[in-house]
Amino acid sequence: MSDFAPDHGQGYDQERSHAFDGITEYDNSLPRWWVWMLYVSVVVAVSYMVYFHALSGELSRADVDKYEDEIRIRTAKIKFKTEEELVALSKDSAKIAKGKEAMSKAGCLACHGPEYTGIIGPNLRDKYWLYTSKMTTMVETITNGRTVNGVAVMPAQNLTLKADAIEAIACYIVQLNREGEKTGMRPQAAREKEDPIKY
Repeated sequence: MSDFAPDHGQGYDQERSHAFDGITEYDNSLPRWWVWMLYVSVVVAVSYMVYFHALSGELSRADVDKYEDEIRIRTAKIKFKTEEELVALSKDSAKIAKGKEAMSKAGCLACHGPEYTGIIGPNLRDKYWLYTSKMTTMVETITNGRTVNGVAVMPAQNLTLKADAIEAIACYIVQLNREGEKTGMRPQAAREKEDPIKY
């Protein structure tokens, strides 16, 4: 008999003795393929737990430390431009176009919205900023992300984007502000300070 066929032996289509509200159920055996899938799943789950939590797996504090060390090393290698250099660069149309593309690929739309006026992330097209409107601060935020009370609220992009792309994103944000403010998510009065982009 195939493992994928129902068991037509004793007990097939035998009703259980109890009933509820006129409803009865069969007392059939589960298909053997289903039972074997359950056994395999249990073995895989137990093996995974033993390997990663007790033996030579890397799901440990050491692995977290290794990841954080990698971020520090990658960040240390990034040499960003000064505020004056970034402001000058922000008027380069090619850089702005590159920033627009990089920002879209980095997934910024998910938190800042399709027009970057804010959803769960703040509005990037108004005159209120959490960490000042300086371009060096923008670059720092994009690179290292931001945390609030130990919880990451802005993901770090330094493992996925190169310095050139990070600077280009900052240039694009500045250009959006030069084009005019756009209403969106209400400023966070307790945290955001008025600091319009004037360059």
